[in-house]
Amino acid sequence: MRDDMVLILACSLLTACEGDTFECGGKALVSIPADLVCDGVPHCWHGQDEKVDGCLTELAYCEGPPESQAILLEQVCDGVDDCPGGFDEQDCESG
Repeated sequence: MRDDMVLILACSLLTACEGDTFECGGKALVSIPADLVCDGVPHCWHGQDEKVDGCLTELAYCEGPPESQAILLEQVCDGVDDCPGGFDEQDCESG
């Protein structure tokens, strides 16, 4: 499991995240430390922390349940399965 996903899970297990936080939204009521917002890495499941006005992060979205997970666009076709089921590595041209 990626470190950023561990952070989300750890934070969501708390009743509330303390200090300066960013609310990811959604049913899980997840919040992350504010300093992770717009840092070029999607920490919220749908990448809400990288969709804030002024962020320049390019995101791609995984297919499949439960809903689309956000990953960095540069992670698509990079030889590493970042999406469940390896959807980000399907239909890639081998060079």
